Order: sequence, then C-alpha cells, then structure tokens
Amino acid sequence: MHSLYPPIFINNGREKKEYIRALQNSFQYFEKNPGKWNDFTEVFFRQEIERLLRNIRVLYKAVKEINRNEQAGIQ
Repeated sequence: MHSLYPPIFINNGREKKEYIRALQNSFQYFEKNPGKWNDFTEVFFRQEIERLLRNIRVLYKAVKEINRNEQAGIQ
C-alpha cells in the first residue's frame, strides 16, 4: 500500500498538517477497506497534484530565467 503514495513536497506548517491529516484518513480507510478507492484518498492525491503543479511552475520559471540569461550573454 505504501507504494501508492508519491514523495512529498511541503512548503509550510499548514500544508504539513493537511498532508498528515489526508494521509492518515486515507490509511485508516484502507485498513478497513483494502484496495477500495475513497474520498480520503482522492483528497490526498488532489493535494499531491496541486503541490506537484506548484513545484513544476517554480522549476519552469527558473529554467526560463536561466535560458533568458544565457541568451542575453550570447548576443
């Protein structure tokens, strides 16, 4: 079951509490209903997708800035 959960990228204390709560609820439901998709698991993965998208945007902006700086140095 642990292999279902991706690595985490947490930005602050509030997000950490939300992550722990969502993960805890998901595990508790899975203990009672193994292999059954549930609202708690959906919340957990929705939070993960939002975190990943936020981190991807930051990374994209950083790469874009590096490229812009390199292009300015070449010309």
